[in-house]
Amino acid sequence: MNRQKVNAPSRSFALQGPCDPHRVITEQYIARQYHRVYEANIQAFLPLLLTMSAPRSEAEAAPEASDHQLLAAAGLRPASAPRLFLESYLELPVEQAIAQAARIPVSRNSVIEIGNLVSTQRGGSLQLFLVMAAALQQAGFSWLVFTATPQVEKLVKRLHAQPMFLAPADACKVAGSAGEWGRYYQHCPRVMVVDLNHSMTLARQNLMIDKVFSEHQLAIRALGQHIGQFCQQGGQTTGAATATAASQRSRNA
Repeated sequence: MNRQKVNAPSRSFALQGPCDPHRVITEQYIARQYHRVYEANIQAFLPLLLTMSAPRSEAEAAPEASDHQLLAAAGLRPASAPRLFLESYLELPVEQAIAQAARIPVSRNSVIEIGNLVSTQRGGSLQLFLVMAAALQQAGFSWLVFTATPQVEKLVKRLHAQPMFLAPADACKVAGSAGEWGRYYQHCPRVMVVDLNHSMTLARQNLMIDKVFSEHQLAIRALGQHIGQFCQQGGQTTGAATATAASQRSRNA
């Protein structure tokens, strides 16, 4: 899968795979925010990175958003990968842990891990998360699993989701020095899961959230297709290319 960029009203969304030449900029952006918030020095990132950016005039007005107009970013890893990072915290494979919590059978291919979530604009994390959730549902995923600090958990609940607890995120179970993770584990992160289909049904009943989905529907559709292609290719990405979806505002300009 190549680098994919889609545009929406005043926002652009780009999906970057491991071989994307622009990815290093996004990794540096994420690393800086983790260092600023947690004094962490992270070196590893999820295989897919989703970014949200704005026109230069908007980005220049937002503190710390000068990295090629980046406003927010998040990482994605389908559970079809051999092992998720957060499975280090679990006693069972992730699909079994979710099935135990939800009390229904769960296919591993229906699960996706999200992480590396950062933002440098007020409201940026929520906007990115809404677009990401809608795109992941379109790509066929049913369960979002993530390691959440109280701040991230609060953000997820604004999607009208009710995260289910899977396990505490115990620093002793992962590799890395104390310097690498900084103060991250002092925030008591927990491994959580969200039923995506149920959450999206509830979210669409909120007029403000549904408006976000409507404004970005072209971006959501394109991102969903590209994420699906990434999974079909077994997580392999090569080269760099761009696919653009014009927003309604752009077509009327």
